[in-house]
Amino acid sequence: MFPDIPTGIFKDFNSVVDNFWSKSITLFYPEIQEECSNCYYNGMRSNGTYKTGGPYPFENGSICPYCAGEGLKTVEPTESLTARIYYDRKSWIDVGVKVNVPDAAAQIIFKMTELPKVQQCKYIIPEYYEGINAYQNQRLFRVGEYYPQGFTQNPVKYVTTFWSYRV
Repeated sequence: MFPDIPTGIFKDFNSVVDNFWSKSITLFYPEIQEECSNCYYNGMRSNGTYKTGGPYPFENGSICPYCAGEGLKTVEPTESLTARIYYDRKSWIDVGVKVNVPDAAAQIIFKMTELPKVQQCKYIIPEYYEGINAYQNQRLFRVGEYYPQGFTQNPVKYVTTFWSYRV
C-alpha cells in the first residue's frame, strides 16, 4: 500500500521533532505521604528529634517546624518529559476523527512510550519560553481521549491529547 521508506528518514524526522519542536513538560502525580526529612517518624507521628541535615533545625523534644509534629509530609511527585505543544487551534494536528473539545487550550503530542505516565498524572505544567516559568505556571488538565498519531512505518509512535486550564 505504502512504498517502503528508508528507516534513516524516520530517524532524522524523530530527531528533528525531539530537538526542535519539543518542550519540557512537568507531570504532577497524586499526592503521597512521605516521612518528614526534618525529623524522625515513630510510626504514628514525629518523635520530636531533629534529623541531621534536615531543612529546619529545631531543639530536640519540641515540635518539628517542617511537618508540624506529624512526622509525615504530603508531597506531589513530579516527572518531566518532552512533547510538542500547540496552543493555536489552527496549528493543531488532525487526529483523523472529528474531536469536540471546546474547552481545550492546547494540543500536546508525546511519544507513545510516555502514555502510562501521562495517564497517571493529575495535571501538567508546560515549560514555557526561557524565564517565563518564574512568572507563569499554568496548570493544564487532560480533556478527551488519547489519539494515536504517526506514520505506520515509523518505529517511534506518538499520542495526541487535548488539555484545558480547568478540569
